[in-house]
Amino acid sequence: IYKGPTAQLDKSDADARLFRTRLSEGLKEKPDYAGEYVAVGWGCGAMCFSLTLISKRTGKILNVFGGETGEKLIDIRPNSLLLVSHGSVQINEKDIYAKKFYLLKNNQLKLVYYTPLPTGSEDDDNTLNP
Repeated sequence: IYKGPTAQLDKSDADARLFRTRLSEGLKEKPDYAGEYVAVGWGCGAMCFSLTLISKRTGKILNVFGGETGEKLIDIRPNSLLLVSHGSVQINEKDIYAKKFYLLKNNQLKLVYYTPLPTGSEDDDNTLNP
């Protein structure tokens, strides 16, 4: 788990500039994912929640999840490179709702596996389930 100095928020990303106050506050928390990333969330309207992962080491945003149509982050751990989400994948030119498994490699999330989910299986409480 990263214990060095916390970087300033990298504002080169448009989302970082737009949500700079919330993200800067989030950087003060302990890592939630892959030893150095903090999960920071904010409401974006009725029934809408966005969440991003920010590196305490670099101040850069890794990925943004949620929003009205975005992928939902389901599970992360401070000591793991695995990230689990729900979102759509293209199978035979059709969008299928699936549970998706990513691994962090070279500061990028790489989709390594997915499994289709039954229709109506989305969890609407917008919570992260570690």
